[in-house]
Order: sequence, then structure tokens, then C-alpha cells
Amino acid sequence: MRANGSTLWNFNYRQPITKNRINMGLGTYPELSLAQARKKTVEAGELLAQGIDPKEQRSALEQTKRQAEHTFENVASAWFELKKDSVTQAYAEDIWRLLALHVFPSLGTTPIPQINAPRVIQLLRPSETKGSLETVKRLTQRLNEIMTYGVN
Repeated sequence: MRANGSTLWNFNYRQPITKNRINMGLGTYPELSLAQARKKTVEAGELLAQGIDPKEQRSALEQTKRQAEHTFENVASAWFELKKDSVTQAYAEDIWRLLALHVFPSLGTTPIPQINAPRVIQLLRPSETKGSLETVKRLTQRLNEIMTYGVN
């Protein structure tokens, strides 16, 4: 029990490599039952038996999940939900069509932190070589807006 009155389930173990004592929180008492806490303890013990630090494993899974949620297409969808109210219906459809044709096929599933200038330049090269400079300009504007939204 903590000073603020909350009750937590903890798993106390020694890290496989450094042998340091570590407390890993499993959850709070009323939300996580005793049976669920025991199940999580057994799972963490199995990871320890394999030489895997359960806390690091959990952090890695959360990081992977976070990256999967912040793909370019997901961030662009969230940005578009805000943007479409400030423009006309036809213009909003044009913006989404432009992204679907030129950007999503190559960057749609890419996590936002992995998008960099060389990748975007590579994406814009075909439109530039065709002479569609207006398309390149519009794509650049949209990409800048989406990336700014994604970072913020």
C-alpha cells in the first residue's frame, strides 16, 4: 500500500544479467484480481527462466505497439479529420485522393519517426520527372502539415 492509499501488485525479481533487484508493477488492486496478478507473475517467471528481463520485454512490446499506432496513414487520418472541417467537401476529397495516390502506397505503414527527407525526396522524384511540379508542391505542403501535426 502506498502513502496515497493505492494498492499495487508488484513482481520482485533479480535481473538475469546484472542480478540487480527490480520491482515490476503488474497493476492496481481492485482493477487486477489476485488470480490475474498470479497469472502475470507466472508469465514473468517463465520469461526469467529463459533469461529474458520481463520489464524490458514489456517495454519493447509497448514501443512496438506505439510505433504501429503512429504510422503515417494513421496520423494523416487524424490530421484529415481536423482539416476537412476547415475546407470545402470537394477540396477535402482532392487532398485525400492526392495522398492515397502518391503517398500512402510507399509511406502509409511507415512509423512517423522513420520518415526523413531522403525518403520524401525519393517519393516526390517520379512526379517531378513527369513535370507535375504543382503536384509536387501540393504534396510537399500536405506532407509538411501532416508531419507537423504528427510531431506535435
